[in-house]
Parts: sequence; C-alpha cells; structure tokens
Amino acid sequence: MTRHCSRCGKLGARNSTYLRKDDREKITQYRCFKCRRTWTDKTDTPEKGQRLRSINRTLSPLLSSGVSIRRCARLLNVNPKTVARRVPFFAAQARTALAKGQAALRVCEEIYLDELITFEHTRCKPLAVCMAVSKDRKILAMSVSSMPPHGVHLRRIALKKYGKRLDLRSKGVKQCLDSIRPLVGPQTLFKSDQEPSYARLLARTFPRNTHRAFPSKRAVIAGQGELKDHSFDPLFAINHTFAMFRANLARLARRSWVTTKKAARLEDFLYIYAAFHNFELTAQAS
Repeated sequence: MTRHCSRCGKLGARNSTYLRKDDREKITQYRCFKCRRTWTDKTDTPEKGQRLRSINRTLSPLLSSGVSIRRCARLLNVNPKTVARRVPFFAAQARTALAKGQAALRVCEEIYLDELITFEHTRCKPLAVCMAVSKDRKILAMSVSSMPPHGVHLRRIALKKYGKRLDLRSKGVKQCLDSIRPLVGPQTLFKSDQEPSYARLLARTFPRNTHRAFPSKRAVIAGQGELKDHSFDPLFAINHTFAMFRANLARLARRSWVTTKKAARLEDFLYIYAAFHNFELTAQAS
C-alpha cells in the first residue's frame, strides 16, 4: 500500500493498526500530514465498502456449483440480499479474469459455436445464450439475446400478455464472433450445427475460414438434453460445456424452482461460472 495521499500527493505515515471485525485481518491505517486524510491498506481494493468479506472465498464457488442464492445464504448464515449484492462484484472480477485469460491464449485450431436456450421470468420470454468454445472446452466468448417463443400456442399467449418479442439472436452471434477475432487464424476451423444463420454470419465475419455444419442428433436425459445419444459427437466440446452449465447453475437446470428475472443478472452468473470453468474445472482436466 502506498503511503502517499491520493488527494494532495503528500507523504503520509502509519497512524494505527487494528483487527477487522468480520475476518480478524490486520489492517494498517495511514494519515496524511497536510490534509489529515486517513486511509488503509484496503481503501483502493475492489472489496471496499463490503461487510462480511470473509464469505467471498466460499460464496463464489458455491454459486458455480448449482447452489441457489437462498441456499447460499442459509449455508453461510447471511441475508439473501447480501448474496445477491455480491453477484455483480463477482461478475466484474470474472470478466476481468476472462479478458486476461483470453489475451494469453493462442490462435485456436477449432472453435465450436452454438446457442443454449433458457428464459427470463417465464417461458414466454426465452433467451438465447450464444457461446464460442475451443477444442479443449475453454469458453472464449458469450452473449445473451432475446428471442420469440417456440410453438404456436406459446407464441399466442406471449403476444397477448407481453407483446411482440424481438429476435436478437443474430446480433448476439455477431457480438460473440467479434469478441474472438484475436483467436482466429487463417487455419481456424469453425464447427456448429446446421442453423442457417451461423453459416451466413461466419461467411460475413470470417470469409477466409472453413465452416463445417453437422446435423443435430437426439439428446439424452443424462446430459440435461445437451449431450447426444451416439458413440461419437462431432460437437462434443460445446455440448458437454452446455451440459456443465445446466448442471452447475441452478437457474439453467431443466426442472428448477430458480428462475432468472433479468437478462443482465443471467449474464453475470454466466461469467461467474465461465471463470470457474476455465480456471478450475478445465485446468484440472488438462
């Protein structure tokens, strides 16, 4: 921690030390001789202003292990609002870590592209989570987009209750592809299912790269509908990653009491798990 005051720039000195109440960590306090401002070792840290900082190390892995906000609060003996307010904080840290991890990656030989379907508040408001995954199941980019519901009956109900819902999936796929430009080389091969929009957007964004589309196969219940009931799955990397998302995020499970109320909050949880997935789960597997 610097001993120079951030307000006037003058040199300060150690004023006192004390033990923080929630985690008993020793904190050093400094005082400026000119403006009398005081600051500590933790003044400029991202955790500034948080109470119960001791739960951060336990809470983040719990949120990435299929545990809901209410159950996390019960296990840690805190208020559910405390857990909910930490989600944007964890998501900001995860975004920073993923950006640094992406900058350290090399050009990928193969990139898998697909979308995971979920919803916000009700199934009349579905969401599409576009994701790009490397061959070793590293998550490279994600985006969340709104889409109209499937089925004539559900569309009729959604139109009556919530009005017309925009289809922004192409915009989400384009955003995802733009994010992985530094990882795409001349020999990078793109793999996806036979969704027509993928071929069009890939040809427009990366015209010199090869794109291979594979037909969809029947899913199995064991993989939350993402893993395929065949001996060989050409899209195993991304299908397995989607299955892990559904297993480790309570709000993405097929049959769950946990639902997403805001698309922005779903995106926060996706980034929290993506960091845990890239730096903990796939790191141990490799």
